[in-house]
Amino acid sequence: MLGVASLRSGVVRGLGALLSLLATVAPAAAQGGAIDPQMAPRASALIRQGERRVASDMLGRYLAIAQEDGRAWLQMGRIYLLDARDWHAHHAGEPDAALYLEFAAASLDMAGHLAR
Repeated sequence: MLGVASLRSGVVRGLGALLSLLATVAPAAAQGGAIDPQMAPRASALIRQGERRVASDMLGRYLAIAQEDGRAWLQMGRIYLLDARDWHAHHAGEPDAALYLEFAAASLDMAGHLAR
């Protein structure tokens, strides 16, 4: 079981990655990163294989350059929802998993926006 300090460290790293991703949105949008139609299915397969961290890292790098891929954002939101579920399954007390849920909401909002 992860300690609270370890979990907070992971959440802070995740927040840093998300903020870094958001900081790159404007420049990447101007460049128009190409969408890879296989990225979301690859991430989904990695999640099913228990490689959620690998999928998260892969999607984070990909979405930094191809932020218009709604399916990839959907998979990122799925990862954060799974992280929140796992946190609640293994921890008691104040729900620090709220950060995971905020990340999930932001990712799912982006996926919904792009699906229009």
